[in-house]
Amino acid sequence: MGNQCYWWQTVINLCFIVEGYAEENFVKHKLSVYLRNKVSKTLNIDVQNLQGGILYNKLIDRLKNVAPQYDIVTTLIDLVGLGAAKLGNYGEIIASPNLSSQDKSIQVEQIIANAASCRNIIPYVQPHEFEALCFADIEALTQSDPLLARNKNKIEQILQDHASNPENINTIPSKYPAKQLEKFAYTKGASNFALYCDIDKIKVKCPHFNTWISQLSDRLSLL
Repeated sequence: MGNQCYWWQTVINLCFIVEGYAEENFVKHKLSVYLRNKVSKTLNIDVQNLQGGILYNKLIDRLKNVAPQYDIVTTLIDLVGLGAAKLGNYGEIIASPNLSSQDKSIQVEQIIANAASCRNIIPYVQPHEFEALCFADIEALTQSDPLLARNKNKIEQILQDHASNPENINTIPSKYPAKQLEKFAYTKGASNFALYCDIDKIKVKCPHFNTWISQLSDRLSLL
């Protein structure tokens, strides 16, 4: 059920279970700072890195084991590539032409929440992958790499082609956000995007991300 937080408690414990190092850096360098500014109490944030290996049983077991140690536990994993995790009817969800990226993420999050069955767990699945956030702050992205800076106009055009919503960049595997950026020499493991990005800019352009951050902020404010 997670730690009980009382009115005299001065520390809130939050744990992020993330897919890889790009997500870990994002949480440590930007998201943790942003969330700490939203609460009056001391916010202790831990990050557990799955190192790209997301298997259903291991993910759910990790969530269940971690939940009692923290007031809130959340995830930061990609929607794409979860096929190996065998998350319920993930295959049908991801293949549905009638669901938006946001709806697909919501349904997969619900599968995780039902399986983990702990009230202090807030699953988050990024549509369609972490690199969508990079398209939400192109200024920060181009600051992170001179090769990307040279192709700023082309990167901006990709975003415009998807109604200026980075979470819409999801049509086929060759057009997922990371694949789009790899054309301009983007390397996820070496990216410094997390050092420059602005959480508020990302919230404006990524509705599902915005909902998650608002949910985390609201839950933290109640503890």
